[in-house]
Amino acid sequence: MEVSAAAGKRFQMDISNNGWYVASFFLGAGNTLTIGPDGKQVCDFNNATGLAAARAMQELAAHPGFVAGNDDVLEGGIGGSVTAGVSGAWKAASIEEKLGDNYGATKLPTFTLDGRQVQMGSFGGYKMIGVNAMITDAEKLVIAMELANFLTNEESQLARFNDRAIGPSNIRAGASPEVQANPALAALAAQSAHATSQNDVIGSYWTPSGAFGAAIVNQDRTDLQTILDTMVAQIQS
Repeated sequence: MEVSAAAGKRFQMDISNNGWYVASFFLGAGNTLTIGPDGKQVCDFNNATGLAAARAMQELAAHPGFVAGNDDVLEGGIGGSVTAGVSGAWKAASIEEKLGDNYGATKLPTFTLDGRQVQMGSFGGYKMIGVNAMITDAEKLVIAMELANFLTNEESQLARFNDRAIGPSNIRAGASPEVQANPALAALAAQSAHATSQNDVIGSYWTPSGAFGAAIVNQDRTDLQTILDTMVAQIQS
């Protein structure tokens, strides 16, 4: 960001109204999201560690080399007003087309937490196809199983990767040389070591965390601990 600011450009990350990326700071700092025995979300983002992570977010948002735009801002500005940004493999092809030989991808960066560098966390997930075992019509059950096999087999998953550059869920397809050589998917694999399962996140998390990110970007002057307490109370409600 220092280099970006010196050149009159910005580093992009969508932390406003986007709980997916807001979590990167808290999870990297060591905070947790779990599901309690009552099925409700349990979140500790308002403890001392979370407060330090939130302060790091404030510093990021206030930096002259940063912009809190969405994918449109990244895609529109990359190679021009935007030096680099955080997104997913779904934008890799269009960004590579714009940047050509200047294109590259890597895991999420580190950030400064209480004077030390900490690796950003992330959510990790995958697509899974299931067949309802309660289907009583034998013909329909066979059709459903054939469809599930078609969507998840190695050949189909590789075809999907080749056509759309989407990372395979099929293990054998994911181990293929062409998938391993893809920069965006290699970056995703590197980040997976720092990922928290998305299975630990339920619907009550997303709106409050997005609102928290918006408050940070908009430089809300409310006491930061109060903002964190409000977010966690809403997430756990």
